[in-house]
Amino acid sequence: MKKEKADFLEVNELLNRVEKRHEELRKITGEGEPYQHLTKQKHVTVYTDDKKAMKFWKE
Repeated sequence: MKKEKADFLEVNELLNRVEKRHEELRKITGEGEPYQHLTKQKHVTVYTDDKKAMKFWKE
């Protein structure tokens, strides 16, 4: 994959591969669900590419 000309399918394929490896490692180490600790918070801050923050509140 070339850095300057990566299309959506190539990036998606790489992301799926990374997620699969992450899932396997979590099963081996016995960790819980990823990001489960975030569900206990009142809000989560998500940073976008332009560094603006968006907050999502639980209802």
